[in-house]
Amino acid sequence: MTALLTDRAAVSLQEAAQIIGISKSGAYNLAQSGNFPCRILKVGGRYIVPTAGLRELLDITATA
Repeated sequence: MTALLTDRAAVSLQEAAQIIGISKSGAYNLAQSGNFPCRILKVGGRYIVPTAGLRELLDITATA
């Protein structure tokens, strides 16, 4: 998991949900209501989650 968060600039909303331990539908509900626990970007019809925000949320220090 840590490699995923340090090797990539962003992950899909579904990947972010798995990383933080919530369901895919829960993640989409939070994203649509503007309450996802970290920054998300909407690109076209997709949600993208920058890994920097996930690392901060999970208190993971990048070691690259």
